[in-house]
Amino acid sequence: MRASRSAAMLLIVLSAITLSQSASPEPVVRDLGPFRVSFDLNTSIPYTVVVDEPVRSILKGRSYITYGLGVKGEDSSIWIFVTDYGKILEVPPDNDWKLVNDFLTEQGCSRINITETVIDGTVGALGGGVLPSDRIIFCASYAPEGVFVQGKHLVTTNCRFYSTFPADETVSLLESIHVERRV
Repeated sequence: MRASRSAAMLLIVLSAITLSQSASPEPVVRDLGPFRVSFDLNTSIPYTVVVDEPVRSILKGRSYITYGLGVKGEDSSIWIFVTDYGKILEVPPDNDWKLVNDFLTEQGCSRINITETVIDGTVGALGGGVLPSDRIIFCASYAPEGVFVQGKHLVTTNCRFYSTFPADETVSLLESIHVERRV
């Protein structure tokens, strides 16, 4: 019964992405390396915001840096990761969908549901699933600086987030998140 309610809630949240919500007066704004990240959780749940040290990685001979920010609530958390590739890369058109699916699968989620949606003015992917603990987790991925040129998806940055916050706060974050490269 609980898993059925969780799945129903997941479907409601994925549908609610298109609805507008009022913003709270104090959005979160943090600098992550060369990026400024802002969002509004529109919540009364107490939380703290932490910024992680950047992580430099190499994958397939390419170097990149990932910046992380965590929002920690009483029993929920949100993690936002902004990856700077340092140059333009061509990625598959379904790259965001694949990143979301891979993350939810790695977490052992059941009832995975992924949809294409607009995040921060850019087409991305939003998914959710039911964790083995029966909690719902949301995951999204998009390329804030991405463009489609002649059928190719060109990106310099990827933004991903994972949330176990309640659905309303997760939707508020999705509707308000903005990642920009500081000048």
